[in-house]
Amino acid sequence: MGKVISVQPDKLVMFSEELKKTSGMLENIFNENRETISKTNYRIDMTIDSLNVKRNAARNEHESASAALSSASIASASVVGAAAIAPLIERERRARERLNVLEQACQEARKIKDDYQGMANQYSREEQKHFQDYRDHLKRTSSFLEKYTDSIRRSSKAITENSLIGGRMPVNINDFRTLAGKYQGITAALSAQLGLAGLSKSALIASKIAGSLGLIGRTTGTGTDGNVLPAGPVRQGIIIDGWRINPDGSKTFDSPVETGRTLNFNQGKTVDGEVYKGTCGIVSCQNVLNMLGVKKTEEELIRHARDNNLAHHRGPPYRNGGTHAENRKDILKAHGIESTLEAQSVENIATAVEAEKGVIISVETKHFWSCPTGGPHAVVVTSVTKDKNGNVTGFHITDSGDKSSSRFISLELMDKSLNKNRFMNVTKNKRKDV
Repeated sequence: MGKVISVQPDKLVMFSEELKKTSGMLENIFNENRETISKTNYRIDMTIDSLNVKRNAARNEHESASAALSSASIASASVVGAAAIAPLIERERRARERLNVLEQACQEARKIKDDYQGMANQYSREEQKHFQDYRDHLKRTSSFLEKYTDSIRRSSKAITENSLIGGRMPVNINDFRTLAGKYQGITAALSAQLGLAGLSKSALIASKIAGSLGLIGRTTGTGTDGNVLPAGPVRQGIIIDGWRINPDGSKTFDSPVETGRTLNFNQGKTVDGEVYKGTCGIVSCQNVLNMLGVKKTEEELIRHARDNNLAHHRGPPYRNGGTHAENRKDILKAHGIESTLEAQSVENIATAVEAEKGVIISVETKHFWSCPTGGPHAVVVTSVTKDKNGNVTGFHITDSGDKSSSRFISLELMDKSLNKNRFMNVTKNKRKDV
């Protein structure tokens, strides 16, 4: 017992340091929620753009049908006859009905945009208020632990094994369980106030830290948010041959979260007065080039693709910048990176990523984003995850369309989302070669 207590102050210092880091963890969670808001705004904008295009087409059709009907009506009295204009009347009626439906849809979409923006603004105000309160609490908790640690150190010389058995030791492990419980309770309360399910991830931080330091023994229990606390110490993943070994025995290739932060995950630029929103493939090329050491901006690649007829332009903004796998191969080659076109499958993706190659795939957003309508979309695969038996369980991707710097995609969702009629780009260079 005396031996265990003798290292307790160091563990308390570590606990205090981890609490200080928690404000950064919480800020990352808030950033994820901000990304979600931004993604939703982007999807709403794309829907509004699409509806506007359809409405304008319907308006042109209605004007054409009305003009044809008007001309036929003038001539019908003497030449055509009343029966001959019946199809034109029906055409005008259908065109008018479709235009009315699309006008209504555009109005509703704009209202949804306004309502959502209002809620997003309210969330932002609440987030700032509660985040400051939460950070202050962490600071007070850390300060308490530092003072408690100092007290233990000053009294440690007077502690003997007999005094511990006699119960006179001022350190009580239950105090730490209580502290972790309070910490979890505040997190759960904050999560409930903000309505953010994502915050529940941080509710176990204190108990996990305590478990990893041996402060709460090897018991299991239920936290205040209903999550089961881990049994035994929780160890950080170690890296072996490029793979991060996770506590459950699974492994993740490289460091996808850190990699994603260095990449462009926000597509869309205005170049020379023209708006390009469909630049997912161009941004994917930019990110692969970046991973291989070739630094290029999205604007530079847009100009190159436009000037060499490698991307759509002079069209609707959401189509401008669109590419095919063949275009992306040419873009990469023009900047010194050779690549191949390969059939899209989860097996081929895993093999290429493990070989440290740059990988761009084409997916269907209907499945990939779980949205009602969809189309082809390009993303970069940055990592692969396997279970303890070596079976692929999923992938990490950087998606500039929904502004994800690093998003995990399960094996099943990836297989369902892949456009099997299109090719993926795989670089011949390894990411560490350049």
